[in-house]
Amino acid sequence: MAAIILSEMKQKEIIVRLNEITSDYNFIYIIAASILKDFCNTIDYLEHRNSREHFNYNEASFLVGLWVKNSMPSIRNQFDFNERFKEVYDLMEKLHFTFISEGPKILEKQKDVSTSDFMTNGFLFKESFFYSSTGAYDFQYAKMFSKKYKYDEEWLLANRGFSLSEPFEYFTNVKNLVNTKLNSSVFKGKKKNDANDLLFPFTFTYEELTLGKKSFANITSCFIIELNKTANSQLINIGDFNEFQVKPIIKIGENKYFIPMPFYLAEAIYESPFYWMIGDEKYVSSCLKHRGDVGEEIVYNLFLKIFGASNTFKGVKIKENKTKTIAEIDVCAKHGNALIAVQIKSKKLTSISKQGDIDKIKDDFKKAVEDAYLQGVECEKAVSNAKNLIFTTDETKEIQEVFTSIEDTLTICIVLDTYPSLAHSSHILLYDKYEGSTICFTVFDLEVICRYLNTPEKLIDYFSKRINNCRHYYSENELCFLGFYLDHDLKKHDKYNRVMIDDSYGSKIDRIYYPEISGYNEQLKKRKVGRNDICPCGSNLKYKHCHGKS
Repeated sequence: MAAIILSEMKQKEIIVRLNEITSDYNFIYIIAASILKDFCNTIDYLEHRNSREHFNYNEASFLVGLWVKNSMPSIRNQFDFNERFKEVYDLMEKLHFTFISEGPKILEKQKDVSTSDFMTNGFLFKESFFYSSTGAYDFQYAKMFSKKYKYDEEWLLANRGFSLSEPFEYFTNVKNLVNTKLNSSVFKGKKKNDANDLLFPFTFTYEELTLGKKSFANITSCFIIELNKTANSQLINIGDFNEFQVKPIIKIGENKYFIPMPFYLAEAIYESPFYWMIGDEKYVSSCLKHRGDVGEEIVYNLFLKIFGASNTFKGVKIKENKTKTIAEIDVCAKHGNALIAVQIKSKKLTSISKQGDIDKIKDDFKKAVEDAYLQGVECEKAVSNAKNLIFTTDETKEIQEVFTSIEDTLTICIVLDTYPSLAHSSHILLYDKYEGSTICFTVFDLEVICRYLNTPEKLIDYFSKRINNCRHYYSENELCFLGFYLDHDLKKHDKYNRVMIDDSYGSKIDRIYYPEISGYNEQLKKRKVGRNDICPCGSNLKYKHCHGKS
């Protein structure tokens, strides 16, 4: 079937066409080709590419999800590969532009729409959620698993058959399998004129995935989805629940498994156990308590390395007397006369919010961020009146002297899981509503920030400027703020009302941080790679022009 005319297509028409072309099983080759193009390349290439010409993770997973839902192994039509490949990218580009073309028409139906009302429209939030960045690195998800579920190992062993350490080992094996195939002479020698060659880096046997380990077999079984009539039936439009993202191992044949996006395997490993546990009526209360405890512990341990045990505290209760508690600080750290006070929440963005329900969006944001901010405001007031209040950490140990000398309290809000478009939501739903200032980001962002700003002076300076100038600077995610700060600082510019920070500043963090957390730098040290040697990542570039460039 020839590509249809793409101009003036409405969002519903585009979705219909995407459903049509993903019903062909051979669309799997389009998926593989797009993954190779957009996600499998050198760090240098990925940093400097034009993002508008590539899919983001949500776009790619949406296409994979539609294929899982629609594909019929019996339908394998022949089509012009290059033409279909181009059509898919054109359709996805048109889909994005429908938010610009159709958004105003939706808003025109509303009377007396103010600027504030315009920005809080669910249609626009839906766009910001879908086209936002991932919010974490795959190895962050995998490594953070053991911290998030440290109190749930007994349940995991009894109900899923694996321990805390094994999911990270499992993901590392899968990631290595993909990278080994991508960089193998066998794959590089292929001319890619045979469509099956495109699948080579992403298809594995059961033995490759499990390595003969029972625990690996148990993990694999948790994340397999099969192509059948019921698979991913809830995926109709962008923002809908996509089963592929929680079951990213696709069984496509006898002893043949397709993993086009290992990132979602890491995310599913981190996210899914919580939902398994709350489905257990006998364990749900324990699960929820553990979730709150580990959030505080993760942040506390990050600050502990920077501020030391004598200046880092968690579970601080502020009281008028021995029985009346007026405020609580989840985690705080002191340096000189400055205090960083952290309020931590574990509320996630629900599927209904991702579909553009503005009331649910506001409700989710209130529980994830706004409530934390208001708690922070009360804590700031209490700290300013510290001489007349009681501060304790464990109901008995008083730490009054810590707070009486504080002159500047910096309140930040942290969420335990990724939260799409959090910086944008804060501008619209928080900064336009309150005069006070704060910043909100994820525990994954905090881990990166603490790695690069690893002294009390640096961290306090960053948080102070981020908070005081939170309405002056705008960017999609926290790592862009961090990258800009490292290059230019975050002082307020008198000549500009607002500064938009480009995504390239986040890409600079990707270049430096990802090889560190993935263990790639350690592998290079062990192999003693010289600056003029060919980089072992498979780019065919000299190390000094590739991973050694930073």
